[in-house]
Formats: sequence, structure tokens, C-alpha cells
Amino acid sequence: MSTLATRDRWLAAALPALVTLLGGWLFFLRPAAREVATLRQRVENQGPPAARQALAARAQAERADLEKALAEKRATPAGEDGVFDRNWAMQQVSLLCSAHGLSLDSTAPEPGGKLPPALHEATAALGRKGTPPQVWRIELSGSFPGVVKLLDGLQKAKPLIVPLNLSMETGRNERRPAKWVLTLWL
Repeated sequence: MSTLATRDRWLAAALPALVTLLGGWLFFLRPAAREVATLRQRVENQGPPAARQALAARAQAERADLEKALAEKRATPAGEDGVFDRNWAMQQVSLLCSAHGLSLDSTAPEPGGKLPPALHEATAALGRKGTPPQVWRIELSGSFPGVVKLLDGLQKAKPLIVPLNLSMETGRNERRPAKWVLTLWL
């Protein structure tokens, strides 16, 4: 049987104590020190109550002004002068999507989007001023009733927006909303 020297006994006794101290520092003291620093910073940033109330009042006034400006923008229709404005048409599509609970994922001109011959003739007959009409691909996600309401709203929209194609893709998880691809002529 080997005998341990006094120095080895002290090292063997100190090793568990060092591991315990290191573990305590890592798991208890370090996170607590971070939390204390975060709380100290919050207290320093709060300032007096009057200043906080003034900031909140200013933020509410700015929000009211922005909501008023947005309501004015939505109330005044653009494109009344007979010139076709694609931005106005896209704004109408966006407003209809948000009104019917649809998420507008992406919009882009359809690369190589070809029009049916009837629409080529209609383009000449309409005599549109401004930007020539294009085929656009719009990706949506949402429910079937929302898409039906969107199509009904497109029919009633002031700028001429013609739906050309609609396709749907469902995922494996039926809880997620369906993905829709709508091709529009605008």
C-alpha cells in the first residue's frame, strides 16, 4: 500500500474544493452578476418620471400624426387623371390583402409573362397612358375565403387589375396557411 505524502493529501483535499468553487462561480455568481449589471443599467436609463411621461406623450402624438397621414393617403385615390399608375394598382392589391387576412409574401414582374391574344387587343383598345401593362406574380399565404374576397375586391378596384392565373400549394402540415401564386395583369 502506498502512502501519500502530506503535500499530496492537501492537493487531493483541495481539488474538490476548487471544483466546487469554480462550479459555483460559473453557475451562480456569473449569471447573478450579469443580471445585476442589467438591472443597474435599467435604473440608470429610466430617468425621472416626468421625463418618461413626456417621452410617452410625444410618442403618442407622433403615432396619432402618422395614423392621420396614413388615413389621408388611403382616402385620396391616386390615378384620377387617366394615366395608369402601377404603384397605385399594387397599393390596392396590398390593401385588399391586409383587409382579408392574407400575407403578401412577394411581388415581382413575371419573367417572360405572356399575355393571351385577347389582352393584347384590349391593351390597344384601352389606350392606356403612362406605363404599359405587365404580368406580375404575387405570392400570398392565407385562407381560401380570403383569396376569394381578394379576387372579388380586385374586380371592384378602381385601377384595371386582371387576374390571369391562380394556383395553390399546401404543405404537409395542414395547420399552416396555404401558399397561393396569383398572376395579375396590371
